[in-house]
Amino acid sequence: MPEILIEVVNLSNPGVQAPSFVFGTPMYVWNDHILFLGNPSEQELVARVRSLYERTKT
Repeated sequence: MPEILIEVVNLSNPGVQAPSFVFGTPMYVWNDHILFLGNPSEQELVARVRSLYERTKT
């Protein structure tokens, strides 16, 4: 889904601060809303992101 901008925040990098709502890793977030705590399957992740993306297009 190349039309969706993804940002990976690596908290191990020097000077990187976690967003205020991040309390554990890995965490998947869409517009400040937590989607997953821990790693979902690829199918779960793609389905959820595609669904949310489609809703924002209308």
